[in-house]
Amino acid sequence: MPQGGRGKGAAALAAALFLTAPGLARKGRAQEVEVYSEFRRPGPDGVIVLQDRAGSPREILSPAAARNAFLSFHVVVHGPPGKRVTMYLGSNPERLIQPTLYREHFDANGIPDRLERIDKQPFYEVLPEGVAVFWVDVFVPRSTPNRRVRFEIQVNADDRWIVYPMEIRVQPVLIPQLVLTSGALAPASAPSAATSFNTIEPYLCGKTSPRVTLADASVRAFLRRNASQDLALARVVEERKGREAVRSALLRAAGIDAGAGCQIPGVTDPEVYLRVRDALMRMAAD
Repeated sequence: MPQGGRGKGAAALAAALFLTAPGLARKGRAQEVEVYSEFRRPGPDGVIVLQDRAGSPREILSPAAARNAFLSFHVVVHGPPGKRVTMYLGSNPERLIQPTLYREHFDANGIPDRLERIDKQPFYEVLPEGVAVFWVDVFVPRSTPNRRVRFEIQVNADDRWIVYPMEIRVQPVLIPQLVLTSGALAPASAPSAATSFNTIEPYLCGKTSPRVTLADASVRAFLRRNASQDLALARVVEERKGREAVRSALLRAAGIDAGAGCQIPGVTDPEVYLRVRDALMRMAAD
C-alpha cells in the first residue's frame, strides 16, 4: 500500500543475508548493528549521507510512540564477508506492536529512497559491500496499552548474537484516522527533514496546502506519512489548547520566528524535526 503496510503474524521477522565483502568505508569492521532515526539516511556503505550528517545523531534507545501510529528507523547491519547473517525483529510482550521490515534501495547518488517490503522469511541476498541497510516500520495499534514494550533487533552470524535492545514507550496519545492533506515530497537530494517540514508548514504558517498525490513506498513517502500523523495530532491538541498555543509551541521547537514571515529555514541538522514531535507529544499527553 502507498501509505505503508502493517506487519501481520508473528512478532519476529527474519532476514537472512550473504555479506560477501567488507564495506569500503567500514573496512575491517566487525559484526555490528546501528540504528538511526528516520532522519539519518545511511548510504550503501552504512555511513550517513552528507545531507543528513549535521549535528549529533540521537540515540535510539527508548523512543516514545503514539497509538494508531507508525514509528520508523533506519537499521544498518554489518557482518563478516561471505557469511550468512540472520536478522530478527522481536518484541516482548508479543503482538502489542506490529513491525514491518523494508530493504532500502539507493539512487545513482547513493541516497536511499525506494523501499521494498520483505514479507517472505527468511530473506536471502548477496551484498557485495558487506553492509545491509533496512527501514523498520513499527505500527502501534490503538488497542496497545500505555506501557513500555521491549523491541529488539537481533543479528546472528557464525553462531554469535548481537542484540540491539530498545524500549518503546507507548504514550496515552491516540492519532486519529490519518488523512494526508499536505506536503510535497522534497527531492531525495535535499535533507531528509525537508519533506517533513513541507508537510507541517501550511499548518504552522497558515499557508495554502498543496494537493497531495499518493506515492509508492519510499523513505520520503513514509517521512511525509509520519509528519501527517503529527499534523493530525496537532489538530486534536488544538481543540483543548487552542490553535495559536499549539502553533507557537511547535514554531519555538523548530526555531522558527513567527514574526519574520514564518519562513521555514533551510534544514541543517535534520533531527531538529524531532524537537517538533517531542513538543507535540508533551502537549498531547499533558
